[in-house]
Amino acid sequence: MKITREMYRDALHVYLKYAYPNDDGQYYSKWAWMVRPEGHTFWKRLICNDGLDGDTDMADIPREVRFGCHVSGNCKLRAYPTGFYFDPNWGGDSDDICAIIKKIKEAVEQEWERVGLLVHGKMQQ
Repeated sequence: MKITREMYRDALHVYLKYAYPNDDGQYYSKWAWMVRPEGHTFWKRLICNDGLDGDTDMADIPREVRFGCHVSGNCKLRAYPTGFYFDPNWGGDSDDICAIIKKIKEAVEQEWERVGLLVHGKMQQ
């Protein structure tokens, strides 16, 4: 499946909505970071796969970006040809923080499915 920029934007919106609940400052600062005034756009800086390895389905989408969440800076949004993944990346986080992150991850992935985005690692019906 081809993951498009529009799909990435939709996935990021859901991610940020749950990762930073009721925190417009963090939510909008992550969006503002995607296109900076100097012309160094998010897309140009973070694209990890230029299609040279034959994976043209992901040629213009960043594979992973550490956006963090309100309880930990470790969380990442990952994109694969098979869908999106909320990577808790919780190495070093305490058990109570991991429990909160797990709930955020579940909420994000449920909404991705609800809005029609694929979730990496889940069986599609």
